[in-house]
Amino acid sequence: MDEEIIEISYTGSSEYNFHLNITIDSTTTFNHYFNEVGETFNYKLEHGYGYDSIEYFKVKVWNLDLVKNSKIKIHNKGIDLLGHRTFSTTSVNYAQINPITKPDSLVNFATMDLETMDFNGNQKAITISSKSIMGRGSKLFIVDTELIKTDLNLAISQMWKQYFDYLIRNKDVLFRFNSKSEPSNTLTIFVHNLGSFDGYFLYKGLIIEFNPTMVNAIIDDSKRFITISLKLDEDYTIVWKDSLRIFPVSLDKLCNTFKIKGKLSNYDIRFNNIDLFNNPRLFHSFKDFAAQDSLALYEALRMAKNIYFRNFRVDITTIFSTSTLSLKIFRRKFLKTNIPILPNEIDSFVRLGYYGGATDYYKAYETNLKYYDVNSLYPFAMKNPMPLNLIKSHKNMDNINLNNFFGIIEVDIEYPLNMERSLLPF
Repeated sequence: MDEEIIEISYTGSSEYNFHLNITIDSTTTFNHYFNEVGETFNYKLEHGYGYDSIEYFKVKVWNLDLVKNSKIKIHNKGIDLLGHRTFSTTSVNYAQINPITKPDSLVNFATMDLETMDFNGNQKAITISSKSIMGRGSKLFIVDTELIKTDLNLAISQMWKQYFDYLIRNKDVLFRFNSKSEPSNTLTIFVHNLGSFDGYFLYKGLIIEFNPTMVNAIIDDSKRFITISLKLDEDYTIVWKDSLRIFPVSLDKLCNTFKIKGKLSNYDIRFNNIDLFNNPRLFHSFKDFAAQDSLALYEALRMAKNIYFRNFRVDITTIFSTSTLSLKIFRRKFLKTNIPILPNEIDSFVRLGYYGGATDYYKAYETNLKYYDVNSLYPFAMKNPMPLNLIKSHKNMDNINLNNFFGIIEVDIEYPLNMERSLLPF
């Protein structure tokens, strides 16, 4: 009795799909399910993924067999196992953002890039280039140029198999800390534009070659891949990440930033036609072009990795995007105390009192005037004490001495009707 389930967590108006493929049956309880996914869930939080607050999460079930799973019922309130347990929560509150005191350990990483070709109006992957610590150049995997003419799908499948076999065969070298001999449990492979192009081909290649329960993904609210992972066994996991989320510029601009040799040439439109395989000189140029992208990306990211580790002791293989990199640097280098994350209902109340400065324009005239302005008043105010934890709430403040009160209050303010200019933002 195999059913695949997806766990989806919500942060404000954003939806993040963890896509954890977990096998359940009619006896599975919510606690049992969460025990399976909780470690991954907490890992994403601990490594600084961009959550402001977790409002709730929900579980979706699909691929149901109506006969075997007749006791699993889906209704508008969630999932009811054995008729008495609903899968929903009102609040999952991860209470605070903590300083990171332990520096990262440098771990090996690799890069990957795809080149595609048009077949009857559809783009198909025909090369995979891979660069890692192994060797000076990149490794190029390419479809069988004869088989592709008779069995396109088989040719592509064999190419993906060669790539995956290469990673598995060399895992003892690839899964390793830079400065230590013992292996890491995760190999990160960066792909520039995993989210909206390369990820689709990679994900399809993985679920064809491996049991789908071994393949997981994180997808954002725009249906773009954040990560795709392959759990080889209990000790080894390969995670593909989108380097474009960390450095949102073209590969050429990224290479220029770090003074690394980028693309060999502009893309030749003839690379997109099967006649490429009948032109030896053009085919040779194409293979050089395809191999260079993963090599250039690797060298640029290697430079970036050294800079961030040297300055902040942060390894970019541990983060997901520019925002998570910034948050981790802040937590590692500058944060000295815990920052509580307010429950949603309290956070919503507090935000009612936040307004920008007055932007009204008044036509006024004065002579012999001295005008003063204060720079950086907002960060100055942030240095003052702020309420952090909910100790007590009051529905009536009549008997509260405001001179001794430290907290946040919702108030009604009355001011003279003959005031020429209002000082209130609302």
